[in-house]
Amino acid sequence: MRHKSTKHHDAAFTLIELLVVISIISLLVAILLPALSNTRLAAQRVLCVSNLKQFGLAHAIYADENQGYIVPYSRTPDASEGIGSAEFLWIEELGRIMIGKKRDGNYRTEFILEEFVCPTYDRTRATNTSKIGYGMNLRLEPTATTQYKPTTTATEGGPGVNQTTWWRYETIIESSKWVINGDSYEPHMKAYLASGTQVYFNATADPQRWASGEPDRHGRSTPQIANYLFMDGHASALAKEEAGLAIRDPRGDKGYVYNASYE
Repeated sequence: MRHKSTKHHDAAFTLIELLVVISIISLLVAILLPALSNTRLAAQRVLCVSNLKQFGLAHAIYADENQGYIVPYSRTPDASEGIGSAEFLWIEELGRIMIGKKRDGNYRTEFILEEFVCPTYDRTRATNTSKIGYGMNLRLEPTATTQYKPTTTATEGGPGVNQTTWWRYETIIESSKWVINGDSYEPHMKAYLASGTQVYFNATADPQRWASGEPDRHGRSTPQIANYLFMDGHASALAKEEAGLAIRDPRGDKGYVYNASYE
């Protein structure tokens, strides 16, 4: 008796089936990657805000220990401090409070780099004095005509004998509107003024892209945004136009307007 033979086919993808699977995977990747990228950027923004809030706590500690004075952008060190004669920057002052470290002589180490660097900061474009990607507003005092750089020496890390060049928190009206620190390629952060009322950030060629500040670090398209710390300790993101006015005219009583044509 003759038996009919049965052919057995191996279960395998045909070329068309394989191409269909690859296409589906590619489509899923294309859909998911932007969402993952947005999640990563959002996490970086949150960490940056957290850094700024910690700066705010250090500012408050400094004021409490120094009769209500504001941490200066820079100051002349006292010889007894053993940190050399080069100007002592605000971030070094906060670093001493936050992590108990100070520089070795005139050499500014990156002692605060890993702990508090902005995760979105492009350190390949950093300047010698800007290692963490944050700057300080140079014109905090309402009647100031000069930058906040006290020329007197300091006693035990606080204000020196000549108090006229040091600014106090008590002089700041509506502190919740005043920006003290924020995203910046430089250790300082400025909004410029033209024609008496026109505020702008000064755009430059690479490597820094901005002369002072970085108002688009966390958003290069519209809206251009960056993170800022205010003098009352809260931190938040501001659009470029808002940030310029918050730095230059925080109370809105000078009639300034932001004008991007000057950038």
